[in-house]
Amino acid sequence: MTPVWTGTALLMPGNRQGTHAYRVHEDADGWRWTEAWVNPDVTLNMSTPVLADGLFYGLSSKRRDQFVALDVTSGAIAWSSEGREGEHAAALLTRDHLIFLTNGAELTVARRDGATFDIEHSYQVAESETWAVPVLLGDDLLLRDEVSLIRLTPGG
Repeated sequence: MTPVWTGTALLMPGNRQGTHAYRVHEDADGWRWTEAWVNPDVTLNMSTPVLADGLFYGLSSKRRDQFVALDVTSGAIAWSSEGREGEHAAALLTRDHLIFLTNGAELTVARRDGATFDIEHSYQVAESETWAVPVLLGDDLLLRDEVSLIRLTPGG
């Protein structure tokens, strides 16, 4: 699980213990950690989260693997998908979109809207599993499945 720095707190997703936010500060005795919040209902296992719009986006292994957005100041769930999305997902951001690539080679493109999970497009992008984090390359997307490197182009 990849920790994420918000600028004021370190978000630590966990496999079984939920997601925690810690505030870090220095006093006369050194650096201190203070837990700001915990959300036991959002556990990230084998997922690469991203941060934008005051939200932490990722794939929670709770509730049968659902995409989630957490408010970074409170830990409250802003939205979540139905579930059964996949065992692993990498998340990427564009100016207007949130992109998830699951291990099942499904690419989900959603509008970046903090209030709802609004899928704009969903694509099957490979015939085998996709475990690596994809790369945005201009308007293109590079992804790797079990046997090849794939370059997706708009309209291609």
